[in-house]
Amino acid sequence: MKGKLICLDCPHCKASLEVDDGIDTFYCLYCGGRVVLADMSDSAYRAKVRIKELKHQETMKDKENEQERYRLNMEKDKNKHSTVLFVGIIIFCGLLILLPSITLEYSSIKHQKTIKALQEVEFEIQECIKVEEYDMALIKCNQLYCDNYSWDDKNTWDLKRENYIRLITAQKRKAENNIPVDKPYQISPPFASSTIKELNYKDAILQFENAGFYNIEKEELDDVKLGLLVKEGEIESITIDGKPEFSTEDEFYDNAIVRITYHVKKE
Repeated sequence: MKGKLICLDCPHCKASLEVDDGIDTFYCLYCGGRVVLADMSDSAYRAKVRIKELKHQETMKDKENEQERYRLNMEKDKNKHSTVLFVGIIIFCGLLILLPSITLEYSSIKHQKTIKALQEVEFEIQECIKVEEYDMALIKCNQLYCDNYSWDDKNTWDLKRENYIRLITAQKRKAENNIPVDKPYQISPPFASSTIKELNYKDAILQFENAGFYNIEKEELDDVKLGLLVKEGEIESITIDGKPEFSTEDEFYDNAIVRITYHVKKE
């Protein structure tokens, strides 16, 4: 089919139609019916092929654009994840740097609270002693422990607890014997200075406490190595108010300072 015009009749209304070459589908100008040519002209065929090519090109372009968007999104997500990871690493490193100071600060605050609580208990003990509530004071003495901190803290509060217990016990004994608690009275040592080598320092402290002495101080000599020359806990010297020699017939005030020096194992 060649030429510019095609003459045919409408299959619906039988009207005579003239159609341009290159068109295979059209509508009747008289009845509006759709007419499809069975045979397609060369130009119509080329047009249809071209349309398919354009549609294919458009489809491929859409796919390329979609792939490009996907690639860009993947790169964006990758960069985002990299940024998040980098920020996370920075935060983690910062926490590692700050953690020791934070821990130290927390430990310091906790230590201050503990010391404050112990000081409050100490004040309550002193108040109990003033009003002669010795049993309650002894109960509160059992709260004067500081075991979870430094050796200096532990040693300080252990000594305070021991001294308070001795003082309370001595004043309670005075009260039971109708002796004014605010006035010192004379008592005798529990043993003579010549026999101290036979005692362990703990036994000596206990005997002085039972005798009524309450100002007892301890001094360690960390010189025990193998325990051949001196034994751990062995007493080196005892002084009462600075006097190294005493007997059971001597008399001292109950508030006299008893200093016991003894040997301990060398660290």
